[in-house]
Amino acid sequence: MPAISKFLHLSPLLHNSRQIAPRSDLVSFLLVGNAQQTVINVRHSGHAWVFRRRQGQLISNKLKDGGHFYIVGLGLIPGFLLLIVVHAIFGSQCELQEYPKEGEQPPHYWQFERTPLRQFLARYITPSDMQYHESWASRFSHWQIRNRWNRIEARVKHLIAERQDYKAYHYHPVTVEWLDHAKRRAAMFEQHYFASASATTRME
Repeated sequence: MPAISKFLHLSPLLHNSRQIAPRSDLVSFLLVGNAQQTVINVRHSGHAWVFRRRQGQLISNKLKDGGHFYIVGLGLIPGFLLLIVVHAIFGSQCELQEYPKEGEQPPHYWQFERTPLRQFLARYITPSDMQYHESWASRFSHWQIRNRWNRIEARVKHLIAERQDYKAYHYHPVTVEWLDHAKRRAAMFEQHYFASASATTRME
C-alpha cells in the first residue's frame, strides 16, 4: 500500500495513471473490511485539441472549383484570347461600302453587322431578324388560337351549368324513306358486284 500511495503523487504528471478509490459497499466493508481498495484509470491532458471538429466542406469546395474551372478556364480566358486574335487579324471595325445598284446582288443580312466577330455570330450561330420575327409571329398566333379555344370552352361550360345540361345519347326513329333508301343501296351494290359473276355462270 505505501507503494501505491507514493505512486499517486506522480499521477498529475503521467498520461495514464492510477488512482485509489475506497469501495463504499456495506457488504464488502463488513466481509472484507476497509483494506480492500479498487484501482480506476484517470486520464490527464495538458493541451488544447489538435483536430477540432467542424462541418464538412467537400461539396462546397467542389462546387467552387467546378465553377471556377468552367467559368474562368473555359469561358473568360478563351473568350479574351478569341477577341485578341480576331482584332489582330481582321481588325476591330468593318469598312463601310456603297449599297449595290439595281441589278446587282444585294448584301446579306449578316453583312450589316459592325465587327467581323458579330458577322460570324449572325451568319452561323444566331437567327436572323426575319427568323426572329417569324418565330414570334407564330408564337403570338398560337397564343391567340389557344385563348380563343379557352374562351369557347369556358362559354360551353357556362351554358351547361346555366341550362343544367348533361351528356346523353339520342336516336332518330326509322321511317319508310330510310328503308327505301337502304333497299336501293343494296340493289345497286348487288348489280355492281354480282352482275358480272352471274353472267359468267350463265355462259358456262
